[in-house]
Amino acid sequence: MDPTRIDRRISFIFTAIVVAAFGGFLALGAASPATFSEGVIGIIPLSVVLAATLIVGAIALTGLYVLIANRRAR
Repeated sequence: MDPTRIDRRISFIFTAIVVAAFGGFLALGAASPATFSEGVIGIIPLSVVLAATLIVGAIALTGLYVLIANRRAR
């Protein structure tokens, strides 16, 4: 299979994961704002924990994609 095609497939999958995660975050905030404001870790609200998780996850997926793309370029 063509490496460019594989890279496009991987990037599409990673993009779908990020869009679904952020969409779920927004949907949860819109559907249940009270849940978002509940404290999870002491006084830190659920929204802050989820937002930080989304940011770290997006960065991790970007790093994983770079590793995959660079291995294929060799």
